[in-house]
Amino acid sequence: MRNLMIGFGLVLVGCGGVTPMTGDYLGTATLIADTCGMDEESAVGDSDDFESNIVFNEDGSVVLDGDDSFACTADGATVTCSMSDSQSGEGADYAINQEFVAELVWDSNTSFAGSQTMSIDCEGADCGLLEDYGYSFPCSTDWDIVGTMAEDAAE
Repeated sequence: MRNLMIGFGLVLVGCGGVTPMTGDYLGTATLIADTCGMDEESAVGDSDDFESNIVFNEDGSVVLDGDDSFACTADGATVTCSMSDSQSGEGADYAINQEFVAELVWDSNTSFAGSQTMSIDCEGADCGLLEDYGYSFPCSTDWDIVGTMAEDAAE
C-alpha cells in the first residue's frame, strides 16, 4: 500500500522573503523507514517521482491537484498537513487507524523539502488476527520529500 499524502496550506507571505508560487511541481519521495511493511514492492532507500499542481489561495489555503480535503496549517514558510482515516473490520472487532502528517519547508519561491509519516494503529479485540498475517501495530512509514516547480526543474 503506497499512500503519499502531500497536501499543503500556507500563508502567502513566507519568512525570509520566500513566497511559494502556484504551479506544477515535480517531486521525489524517498522511503527512509518502514516498520509497517505493507508495501512489499518498496525498500528503504527507494524513491518515487510525482507530479502535482499546487494552488496557493489568497486566504492562505492551498489546494493540491484540485483536492482540498487535507487539513493544512502554515507557520511562515513551514507547512504542516494532516489527514486521519479509520476503517473497521467487516465481521470482526478491530479498527485500523491511519494518520498521515507532512511537514514541508519552502526554501525558495519554487522549491521545498520535507517529510511525511504514515502511522498505523489497531484497536479492538481482533487485532491479533492481523498480527497472524505478519502485521504489527503500532507501526509507521516515513518518507523524505523534495519538490521543485516544473519550470525550474526543466532548466
